[in-house]
Amino acid sequence: MGFTWAGMAVLGGEWLGEEQDQLQMAFLYVSREYRRQGGARKLMDEICRLAREKQANQLYISATETDSALGFYFAYGCRLAPKVDRDLYALEPLESIW
Repeated sequence: MGFTWAGMAVLGGEWLGEEQDQLQMAFLYVSREYRRQGGARKLMDEICRLAREKQANQLYISATETDSALGFYFAYGCRLAPKVDRDLYALEPLESIW
């Protein structure tokens, strides 16, 4: 019998931004068979709750430029970041920054 992850999300622990008031959402993944069932929204809600609990003012998200990822983040209320974190961008230059 195999095991399939429904989904997972990871909140980074390093402070980012000029004001050091941002945390990175380091990872968000929902398995294909569990997509479009509200799981990603629940994971984002939890990541946002944890970030607020840590007193973060913003989440910094590097997202793969797929229609589904971009559509999800825009629908959730995310917007493009006005300033890119150079270190994170150097690690993943092909990703969009939120």
